[in-house]
Amino acid sequence: MRELALELSSAGVKRLVVSVDDDDTLSQQLWGRMGFEPLASATLRHLAWQFPAFSPAAGEGTCYLGQDLIRGRGLLTRP
Repeated sequence: MRELALELSSAGVKRLVVSVDDDDTLSQQLWGRMGFEPLASATLRHLAWQFPAFSPAAGEGTCYLGQDLIRGRGLLTRP
């Protein structure tokens, strides 16, 4: 995961987002252990303006988890 994060960051990617069923707590915990956190409502609204897949209707029953790839935060700071 760290290598992927470094490659994506060097290509200009600022954030990874994964979608998990909102009733799948095991998967949410797994992603959480890798540093992914639920996206804030404001972030989801901003993403929905650009990408319809993040709209409330499209994301019904889904939990979106994100991890920043900006240097000094997230996966890039972990050993």
